[in-house]
Amino acid sequence: AHDYVCPSCSANLEYQREQPSVHRCPRCQTVAENTKKLSEAWQYYRRRDISQGIEAAALTAVIDNDKNACDFVLTSIRWYAEHYKKFAEHGSHAGKGKAMGQSLDEAVWCCTLLNALFTIDFNGELEVGKKLYKLLFKPLVKLVLPQSRSIHNISLWHAAAATGAAVLFKDDTLLQEVLNSGYGARAQITKGFTEDGIWFENSPGYHFYALDAATTLVHYLYAGKVSENIFYDRLIKAWTVYSKTSFEGGLIPATNDGGNSETLSSIAPSALKAAWLLRSHPDINFLQSFITKFHEKKPCIQALVYGFQPTKKTIYENKSILLNNNKMCLLRSKDSAPDVFCKYGNIVKSHAHPDALSISIHPFSMDTGTTGYGSRLYREWYTKTISHSTVVIDARDQNQITGGTAELSKDGTCFSAAVSDAYQGVTITRELCYIGSSLRDTVNVKSDNAHQIDWVFHVSGEGSFAGSFIPAVLKEKENGYSWLSNIRKWQGAFLTAEWKLENKLLQFTLSPEYLHGTEVYFAKSPDNPGNLYRDTIIIRKNAKNLMIQADYRVVNICG
Repeated sequence: AHDYVCPSCSANLEYQREQPSVHRCPRCQTVAENTKKLSEAWQYYRRRDISQGIEAAALTAVIDNDKNACDFVLTSIRWYAEHYKKFAEHGSHAGKGKAMGQSLDEAVWCCTLLNALFTIDFNGELEVGKKLYKLLFKPLVKLVLPQSRSIHNISLWHAAAATGAAVLFKDDTLLQEVLNSGYGARAQITKGFTEDGIWFENSPGYHFYALDAATTLVHYLYAGKVSENIFYDRLIKAWTVYSKTSFEGGLIPATNDGGNSETLSSIAPSALKAAWLLRSHPDINFLQSFITKFHEKKPCIQALVYGFQPTKKTIYENKSILLNNNKMCLLRSKDSAPDVFCKYGNIVKSHAHPDALSISIHPFSMDTGTTGYGSRLYREWYTKTISHSTVVIDARDQNQITGGTAELSKDGTCFSAAVSDAYQGVTITRELCYIGSSLRDTVNVKSDNAHQIDWVFHVSGEGSFAGSFIPAVLKEKENGYSWLSNIRKWQGAFLTAEWKLENKLLQFTLSPEYLHGTEVYFAKSPDNPGNLYRDTIIIRKNAKNLMIQADYRVVNICG
């Protein structure tokens, strides 16, 4: 599915069930060539489509007491069981599958079929159940489980599929294996979700993807009357942590790989499934409070199946928060100054972007996240240091894993972080503090030798700038620099700018003392989606040291 992206604008292509060779972009209307990768991606969507239809039929069977729907579920799964051995193992990324093109999709597909069987209260010990297990679920688990070789969201889905099969078909030997093996369920959940609650790949997209797997897995254990208290503790943290680190309206900062439109409202329906499972946990009010605030009360399958239990108690008012385990901080203003998010490192390379000390200021200067992996922009722009509001040395990417340290003041108004392993011999610090209604951003770069230091700031909106500009060319073409366009060199004394967006105005100021010996460039760079562009400011200095102190104010615009 990651390959199902438009070659022109990087949007996701439109899956058309009855047209396997037509791959149209809904944004720019490009019809992509029917390559092997796109054909395989279409097949993924087709089989996912069918499996979700089977799951929906199971729900219909229960709600309407519809025997035909129940028969459809069993007939469909029996067909896959009878033909599964004929499917060839295939896949070149993230392991191999048979029904699907990789082990991850194979496991998720398996869980969807298992969900249908659990929904109709299928007895896995009957003869038909033994046959389904022998022909489909047991060989599928034997295929995917040995491919779990690390703590990873893929391995967690392997564990979920194996757990569901073990519980439904009463295979206690398999259940003990999947719970206790080195990369089994217990290891995935306790090591994958940090003490802060965020999945260790530091991506909200993969956090909720892994959390879906973990919640599904624990639902299977509940059905099998297996209780693991530590699983419940980790789930309650994982489901509520992003309510503490989201921007106004519930927008979640798009760190590392993943889209840039994840909101608390978009994930609230899925939280209903977790709330039912965790209803007896002592901290359930934290989760119910989040659901009450952000669920849009629209009809959804989760509300139908698990119910909606609002809480009258608001647990906490969001404040500034530092997540040391995941190297993130959200600084919240008690005045009219803008909230700011800073990511000061990564834990692992998986899905990581080399962007230590990058900041996001809502809604103007936001991390773009990524498009599908098949896009050129993914490889050449979104995953590069230059595409983030941080510091670039010698036009090279930072190291992906950085061990930054950070502090948050007791009153939550000032945050500081330092990174010394983004580049060899270079220490970078960033301090973000509220000064009245302004946010002051101080960046210090100190190095053993002279380097080309680029301070980078990206911002969206309708901009206006003081000073004058002359056309310019940057010599760098690697590591994302080739995607910069309309490059202009700024000339002036006092660098001020402002951008209008969503009835708000971001005001940016930087006094002349910090510009001595620097060159200032303005450019356009790709936003997400890739057919949109934003302003990029680069303050460049060739030296051992650089200090930049910028002030930001956000003003509401009436009308």
